[in-house]
Amino acid sequence: MTDRIFLYGTLCDPDLFQIVSGAPLEAREATLHDVAIYWVDGDNFPVLTEKSGAATSGLLVGAAPTVRARLDFYELGFGYAVEERTVLTETGPVLAAVYAPSIEHKAGEAWSLATWQDRHSALTRMAALDYMTLMSTHTPEAAARAFPQIRVRAASRLRAMMAPSADPMKPTMSDRTVTP
Repeated sequence: MTDRIFLYGTLCDPDLFQIVSGAPLEAREATLHDVAIYWVDGDNFPVLTEKSGAATSGLLVGAAPTVRARLDFYELGFGYAVEERTVLTETGPVLAAVYAPSIEHKAGEAWSLATWQDRHSALTRMAALDYMTLMSTHTPEAAARAFPQIRVRAASRLRAMMAPSADPMKPTMSDRTVTP
């Protein structure tokens, strides 16, 4: 099994990659041919779709075993499987692991990392912080089942950070209101 991973989609975001992998994103550009990347119809993540003649740009990273374990944990529970594919780099073809969908998704519009970063990255990053804490106690599939609730909590925290209460709750107990 190769220690190189081809990233496309959300993990090309340096901040999300660091949260998930526990390491900074150090990558080089690469292209995966005969596949296209689309938004999953009605959702906020991408999917690869076989398409003759298409080319998907992404990043090639070297993954130490701990980084690979963290990336596997993040991706595998969500219906992705690891496939080895040849990607093209500036120095030629390279064999790399690719997280490819193992379940069928309906493809929507062409994927845009910039659009995802603008619309969805803050929530995804916040949720990933909690999600990755499950690695020591959950299988990828069990963690993925908890992900909707994790996203709800993350969304609540983001709303609280963006619009803090104008009149925070004051303590109701003090030395004047408590009798010893």
